Amino acid sequence: MKEILLCKYGEIVLKGANRRYLEDTLCRNLRHRARRYGSFEITRSQSTLIIEPKDELADIDGMFESTQKVFGIVGISSFRHDISLFSATVPARRANCQGYPIVYGWRFQRFSVNL
Repeated sequence: MKEILLCKYGEIVLKGANRRYLEDTLCRNLRHRARRYGSFEITRSQSTLIIEPKDELADIDGMFESTQKVFGIVGISSFRHDISLFSATVPARRANCQGYPIVYGWRFQRFSVNL
């Protein structure tokens, strides 16, 4: 099972010509913080940053705590993703995720959440 972080950023989405520069600066700040917790891949999509560990040694809990202190981030969600859950029944999916929301349709353009 793979855990990822989804981060929403605030007023940056309202900016005009310098929005890309501000998003790049935010990603650079996150990458700088991520170095001490392991190897992470940070992707931008629709005013959301997706932080995904590249290996099992990455400390996702430490990254979650560190991300809360980055200026410009207004919300963080932690999800567990398991491709084998697609074939399981709904009760089995809920039991396997132990209280975490399940992310279906592993695409960054669209996804749905089953609570």
